[in-house]
Amino acid sequence: MSAEEESAALIRLGHDDLIAAKILFEKDGPSSIICFHAQQTVEKGLKAVLIRKGTPIRKIHDLVELTELIQDLSLTLPVDGDMVALLNLYAVKARYDDTITDTLSPEEAIEIAKKVIEWSELVTFNH
Repeated sequence: MSAEEESAALIRLGHDDLIAAKILFEKDGPSSIICFHAQQTVEKGLKAVLIRKGTPIRKIHDLVELTELIQDLSLTLPVDGDMVALLNLYAVKARYDDTITDTLSPEEAIEIAKKVIEWSELVTFNH
């Protein structure tokens, strides 16, 4: 799979996660799972940009590390990096720990995810 194809697939999958987060939010679903899907949206968006730009990435879920790699490319995220970092908790812990303390509201998480995936799509396809 080419970098262009892989990036496009990640953008599509990121949009799917965003749709899932929005549906769960509308149905008053669990906030940790809504935030998990938001985290997945952001992770896939950032990875799509990095892959399209030719930056090697190891298999990680750490949004802080991915954000640093984005910044190394002199790209500016559409949201504050500290807000993106708050989603890190949801990468793994939210799936296996029902005592998680939310660091973001579902609305905030969805808004961050929406901005990042839209930005990622623009950066990826306007390569």
